[in-house]
Amino acid sequence: MACPPTPPLSPKAPNTPIADTPTDVLLATLRRLAKGVSIDTPPSQQLLNFALSPAAYADLQADLQADPVLLAWYADKARYDYDPDRAVYTLRMPGKLHEDLTAYLEEHWYAELLPKLRKIKGLERKTLRLGRSRTLDFRIGEDEGVRILREGEDSGAKSGTADHRIKTRTPDFTLFYKNSHFPTLVAEISHSQRRRDIEDAADDYIVYSAQRTRCVIGLDCAYEPPRRKSSSAAEDSVPNKAASISVWRPDINDEGEGISRRVVNAQLFRDAQGRTCPGSISLTLADLVPASVYRNMSPSEREACPDISIDFELLAQWLKDSESATIQNSPPPGPTKMRKRKRNPEATILDAERESKFRRQEDQMEANEKSSDRTFPARIADTGNASVVTPARELRPRAQNKE
Repeated sequence: MACPPTPPLSPKAPNTPIADTPTDVLLATLRRLAKGVSIDTPPSQQLLNFALSPAAYADLQADLQADPVLLAWYADKARYDYDPDRAVYTLRMPGKLHEDLTAYLEEHWYAELLPKLRKIKGLERKTLRLGRSRTLDFRIGEDEGVRILREGEDSGAKSGTADHRIKTRTPDFTLFYKNSHFPTLVAEISHSQRRRDIEDAADDYIVYSAQRTRCVIGLDCAYEPPRRKSSSAAEDSVPNKAASISVWRPDINDEGEGISRRVVNAQLFRDAQGRTCPGSISLTLADLVPASVYRNMSPSEREACPDISIDFELLAQWLKDSESATIQNSPPPGPTKMRKRKRNPEATILDAERESKFRRQEDQMEANEKSSDRTFPARIADTGNASVVTPARELRPRAQNKE
């Protein structure tokens, strides 16, 4: 009896690759940066944006908690902003120019600012901290009201029935007082951000901290690369070297609402040709101390504290030195073609064969010695955790050869 024909096999499902989620892509990028692998971005950009929903942002935090090594690097080195309303995570990757300029600013204020503040009555016992990259979390309610997160409070916890959103920012430079969740002074440098981003950041720092942040300084030092005058131009045009400074302070509008107000609007301290502009920027005592301390000071105490100014010539020199260091540390132009030393594969094979032959000879010699040695037979007795060697029979010493 003939068997029925075998039906054809069902077609295999195509191996469709699973698309990586935005969280996976971001985690992979963070791991590369933590290992020291550079990310290809234009020098003028130095940031990456990721579409990340609030739920995906919570997943990111959980994944980071599960990787202690990556979490330690992330908490110490990463600079990022997260906007839950736009569902955008911005990873900032400042270059050497940005880092050097921030270091100059920090060193200057360590020498000029802290000694003067520590002499103020009411601040003697307060710990002042100048630092960078301290992450700030702002909890925003549906009514755009602000709930201040206390030190050590879980940013994922909810209060009452309001649907709170967490907005995160990592400033370039801050002045903190002990037991204060928000800094009194913040400085941002736009070499890693666009000018509009700094304006938004200044508004967040002041408004979402309930005006506990008293002053925000923004340095716009974006260095534009040379551009051609036309498609037929043979030489590049001179780059725009303009750099400016802006300042924001707390204020109250006509409706009695707390707002941020820009009091210095993009004032140039270096022009487009790279020449230093005359002038300076002054910081008052109200910009540098908590509002509660400032209110309790008498007029005479306030007048006894002079304003702290930063001369534009000093700012321009810092920027020039940072640019020079960036150029000097750039690798020199190398050859367009590279050639490795040729290796002889036959020599490698012969060396391996000689090594193998030599090992076989050694093994054979060792086996011959063991077989001819009458004192070798022994057994290993396992005595719990230790092994001792006991003779299998009474062993006699070898007879000594008489001379």
